[in-house]
Amino acid sequence: MRGIVVGIAAIAIAACSHRDPSPRPRAPVAVREERVTPRDHAPPPVHADTPAPARRELGPLPSELAALRWPEPPRITRTVGAHDAASLQRAVDAPGTCVRVHGSIPDAIVVHASDVEILMDDGARLGRITVVPGTQRVHLSGGTIDGIELSPPARWDPEPTYDEALMISDVLVDHVRAEASDSAFVIRGRRVAIVDSDVRAERYSLWAGDTGPLDGADLIVAGNTFRSAGPEATLRIHDVVRSVVVDNVLSNGRKHDYRVHGRSDLAYAARNVLLRTGIMIGNQPGDAVGTVVLERNTLHLEEPSMLEIDEGAIRRLVLRDNVVYTDRWDTFYPYPRVREGWIVEHNERHPFRPYVAER
Repeated sequence: MRGIVVGIAAIAIAACSHRDPSPRPRAPVAVREERVTPRDHAPPPVHADTPAPARRELGPLPSELAALRWPEPPRITRTVGAHDAASLQRAVDAPGTCVRVHGSIPDAIVVHASDVEILMDDGARLGRITVVPGTQRVHLSGGTIDGIELSPPARWDPEPTYDEALMISDVLVDHVRAEASDSAFVIRGRRVAIVDSDVRAERYSLWAGDTGPLDGADLIVAGNTFRSAGPEATLRIHDVVRSVVVDNVLSNGRKHDYRVHGRSDLAYAARNVLLRTGIMIGNQPGDAVGTVVLERNTLHLEEPSMLEIDEGAIRRLVLRDNVVYTDRWDTFYPYPRVREGWIVEHNERHPFRPYVAER
């Protein structure tokens, strides 16, 4: 039976590779802008009326993630309101601004300034938000958006030149609803957190990557519900050091719910619910993944793509205390051996049953 399972796994891997011809979203036009916030300006005084965003409880983390850092809050000096696209754009062009958004502003906006906070009323709606290279300390909370894109740390002339000084950092998105006709969260940066948000996306719910030779770092994805239609994965991470994906519900029409690729290291996923599809790690050309820890996740699997890995492209893998409900497989780990230094233990397989959300 094990030989049959391995054969099926190989077929599934080949099929997935075949239908993955364009894995990365296109870079937005806004990334070619040269308006970059300087990093050496003196920080403005913090506005006393603007509380720092609360940090969500992540639960116990592996010791290797002790260096994980949450985004720093914006340094706010003034608060303004916005009822139309022009006033909103002026607000996010000014460092130190908290802007409160009322009503529907469907236009796309570009955040050019560091230390910006966008607080949306419950019924407020925005178009797509782009953050330009070099920006720091941005907070978006509440309302509905088409999506948010953090630009690559590069200039184009016409090819990209990557620069550490252009890496976006310290971005927090919380309690947001995203309804994306393409990808919802396109993340290139360091110290980025997406928490307690709800997403419906035609492509990726969250893509992290496209940083050239530079690595992203400290990506936190916690307490969200992500639903991707299926042309692409639900959550896909490339070239990120230290990522924590916990307490999410991830679903997909046919591609994988959780993927780790490139130079990514110290990727931790725990207590997530994966619906319909499964997990892929290290199956792209050139992947050299470090440590990946998956524990206490629950899969309600309907597609054949449960766990697909390239053993030679992963330094260390920990699979512990995971549960899969499926009629397509008879084990959680469908491979003939466990590599030395890996941990595969206490994983359970049960007959398929549908997911019922807790009330």
